[in-house]
Amino acid sequence: MKTAIFITAIAAAVPAVWSLPASVASRSFVIPTCGAETCLASTNGNFVATGAPNGIAPNDLGRICSLPQEDVTRYVETVKPCVDGDVGKKACTPGAIYQYKDLLETVCELPEYNKEVQWA
Repeated sequence: MKTAIFITAIAAAVPAVWSLPASVASRSFVIPTCGAETCLASTNGNFVATGAPNGIAPNDLGRICSLPQEDVTRYVETVKPCVDGDVGKKACTPGAIYQYKDLLETVCELPEYNKEVQWA
């Protein structure tokens, strides 16, 4: 009985998802940066590093983590006052601030980047 209900629910949901407009179905989630761009105001909200002279947006975690360790550390030291300060508290909930910091740590720890992020 439960299996039949489950299959019926799935069968009803699939056409609904397929009928969504492409813009809705393919919309990517934008990572909230919790005010990090405010600390990067002098560079138009982007982090400028030796390997990224045109700058990197605070939500482009893969590019941030692909920088040399010194630049990753400098990024964190640069944006920390905004993310942890009044700007971050106005832009994000405490949970969102935690998620941004944790996500940057998690991405940078991946084997392809192997970088350390310390917010403390």
